[in-house]
Amino acid sequence: MANIEVGLLETEKQLSSMIEASGKTVPQPGERANIVEHLDYIIQLLGTMVSSETFEAAKEKMANGYNAINDRIEIVNWLLASGEISGDVDIEPLTITENGEYTPGAGKAFGRVVVSTPEVPEYDMYANVVSNFSVVTSQYNSLFTYIKVPACTTIGTNAFGGYVNLTSVDFPACTNIGTNAFGGCGALTSVRFPVCTSIGNDAFAGCGALTSVRFPVCTSIGTNAFGGCGALTSVRFPVCTSIGTNAFGGCGALTSVDFPVCTSIGNYAFGGCRSLTSVDFPVCTSIGENAFKDCYNLISIYLLGDSICDLLGSSVFLSTPIGGYSTSAGQYGSIFVPASLVDAYKTATNWSAYSDRITAYVEP
Repeated sequence: MANIEVGLLETEKQLSSMIEASGKTVPQPGERANIVEHLDYIIQLLGTMVSSETFEAAKEKMANGYNAINDRIEIVNWLLASGEISGDVDIEPLTITENGEYTPGAGKAFGRVVVSTPEVPEYDMYANVVSNFSVVTSQYNSLFTYIKVPACTTIGTNAFGGYVNLTSVDFPACTNIGTNAFGGCGALTSVRFPVCTSIGNDAFAGCGALTSVRFPVCTSIGTNAFGGCGALTSVRFPVCTSIGTNAFGGCGALTSVDFPVCTSIGNYAFGGCRSLTSVDFPVCTSIGENAFKDCYNLISIYLLGDSICDLLGSSVFLSTPIGGYSTSAGQYGSIFVPASLVDAYKTATNWSAYSDRITAYVEP
């Protein structure tokens, strides 16, 4: 099928040009007082490109209660997907203001969705993906399997939340991922963010098919960012300094974590990661309450900084071999620290409860 760019017109000039090209009367400035009227013009325009039967069906939908903004967006997408439009249809982006209003010609452009085939859609977008982008493209959410947005630098709140068939995303220029940006993308297996520095709360929460992630320049991971990613086995964040609350909570398959410069681990950060057996945080200075709670197989943690790492609670290692819960093989855990700090650790606040687990690290 021909490429169809699914979106809405960005400017009055573009809209007028398209309507004029279709042979219709060009509306005068000020005639489109709101986005509903704006969408009506697009529907009228597309109506000239489909059969009279299809257009009548669209008008019947409108007559039967399809009156809201999203209803009209649904009709636009329905006409585009009819298979009756010959040639390329180039409809430029709708813009969305900071307060979330749908307004032509102002605010942020949400970009273009290029559907090349129903089986393998592609994506083309401008610099910023605004919040709730999925609301605008609701009729196409299930088509997306692969998204690559070369110019995008920021992904907004809920941008792709719930894109259930999305398997792979590539954002080579993105530096910031917003809250719940990919939350609930249950088929997602591959993510690429080579320059991302910040991951928002719930950004990938519930991405149950994701098996490994690497963010080479990310410094901060938000609350529950990867919470409930049950298939996740390996994570690598070589420059991350802060792990948020419950960031990897419930990642039951996680076996390998790499945080060589992390200084702060939030509450419940790895709670319920029952497959973890060993973790190494060479410069960590603070571990939050319940950070490793219910890590039933965690038998070793390495804290090799040159000062004592603060333990911010008495339940950090609750229900772990380090905290006295033996593995199925009867093993108990160890806390490895520099030999020069063993005595200090054994008497330090909250560490004293684990004094019999604290041992000097010996260079292999």
